[in-house]
Amino acid sequence: MPDPNQLTVWDIRRSALSQFDDLIIKQNVSHITIGHKHTDGICTHEKSLIFYVRDKQDVAPNETIPKTIEAKAKDDSPIGDILTDVQQAGEAEPFGWRSGHMMRGSDDDIGVCAVSFSVRGQKYLVTNAHVVVDAANGGIGGPPAIFNRTDGKFYQLGAILKATTLTRGAVATSDLAIIEVPQNHVVDSFMILDTQNDIDAIEGIGTFAQSQYWYMVNGVRHHCSMPERIVGTMGIMVDGVLINYSEFWQLKMNPPTSGKGHSGALLCRSQGDEIIACGLVFGGIPQTHVFAFPFNKMWQMIQSAVG
Repeated sequence: MPDPNQLTVWDIRRSALSQFDDLIIKQNVSHITIGHKHTDGICTHEKSLIFYVRDKQDVAPNETIPKTIEAKAKDDSPIGDILTDVQQAGEAEPFGWRSGHMMRGSDDDIGVCAVSFSVRGQKYLVTNAHVVVDAANGGIGGPPAIFNRTDGKFYQLGAILKATTLTRGAVATSDLAIIEVPQNHVVDSFMILDTQNDIDAIEGIGTFAQSQYWYMVNGVRHHCSMPERIVGTMGIMVDGVLINYSEFWQLKMNPPTSGKGHSGALLCRSQGDEIIACGLVFGGIPQTHVFAFPFNKMWQMIQSAVG
């Protein structure tokens, strides 16, 4: 019989699939992959069929995973033995919607999820009002959608629970929308896309603060600093309607990267291993500056809306 390492990935896969139904039902097996065998935690670089188990435990002889399984050619003739390995993997679970995922309003505006969370079993996402409602149409908006990078598809969310009213002549001191998430969707509460740590604290933005700030958009981290508080109001065109915004901060991008599609991002700063949510991005000057409302005030509004 040939050396197991002479078997190709296709040999191993074909042979495993031919016996898959008998192998996957072994007690405690979660899933099976093809990779390198490990002995005492050290990679041996031997090709193997890896059985991932939820936890390692003693099992009945008929449930024991064999040390090798037979490799077969396309004509079903034996061509050698495939080494096996057993690794503990824990319980598998899907990754859910997080801060940083791209969102699309019913009018096709693109933005970002600021934060995801659950209250008494109901799941929510937060973004900007102007991303999910049409200011030119009286602030009406249908259920938005969120982008899954894994399959390249948008998935429809639930109803808009609350959105800042954006009307001509009024002064907007927030640009906030809270979206209900269908129960069959998963949310990773207070987690940020492509970031291992969750959000540890919530605060605002300090004028003259020396902190370095950042926000995530679809897996890309953008950096900014030098927060300056707006004086009075600033007029910004939203869906063809001039909206007067106030009570926000302007930050300088470093390097220049701000642009369309960043609305709704969560402005953060790092303190050691902790992540502190500081602001809700809603606009800016392309490339050079970004605008954000203080997140501690936005979070108070969110808590009031969801009870």
